[in-house]
Amino acid sequence: MAENCKEPDFKDAHGRKLELKFDVSARAHRDVDGHQLNFFMETISNDRKQTPGGVFRAKKEGVEFFVYMFEKPCRMFVLDVKKTEKRVKELVATGWYIKRRIKNRFYYTEGYTLPITKFNSCLTDLNRPTKQQRALKRLEWSLNK
Repeated sequence: MAENCKEPDFKDAHGRKLELKFDVSARAHRDVDGHQLNFFMETISNDRKQTPGGVFRAKKEGVEFFVYMFEKPCRMFVLDVKKTEKRVKELVATGWYIKRRIKNRFYYTEGYTLPITKFNSCLTDLNRPTKQQRALKRLEWSLNK
């Protein structure tokens, strides 16, 4: 895969990186309330250059939060990058999901349409403690034994 990737979309005050995926697909499957039922999880951003896409690129860049946002109706899912990448790989490996190719002007983007419900274990919170804060908490706990 290509080595050059762009920077993530945001960094918080602790330096944690966030990648935002904004989905405006009008063709997506929806429930009776109009909510999209699936994420489109990109695996390859540009097939000609073989650049990783979505959570695969995010993980490569050290991004911690992958935020998937739908336009209509407006909904946002905050996903842990490492857990989400692992889950995408697990779902794809089942063979139940078809690789999709989306035509852009000069290349195709590749990925899979995967049920949102399969990512419940990947949901997280932007307010979760940093790695350093979690390590300090574990250290305090071990010293207080």
